[in-house]
Amino acid sequence: AAPFNEEHVNRIASEFDPAKLDPLTVWKDPETGETMLLSGHHRLEALKRIGQEQAPVKYFEGDLDQARDFATSS
Repeated sequence: AAPFNEEHVNRIASEFDPAKLDPLTVWKDPETGETMLLSGHHRLEALKRIGQEQAPVKYFEGDLDQARDFATSS
């Protein structure tokens, strides 16, 4: 995995407003039940750094190939 853009993560953390934070996009594998983060890696890292234990999420609808395509284009 690529390292985080520290400036971006720090900006998200310092300007944290739960009402303005876009949900993380996740996909749940129907075969294994595993949930994978597709979009929002910097947001999730910022939330972890400021001690947030919960984050809004939206579920991606599609199969594994579509989820991979979405993750690489986001």
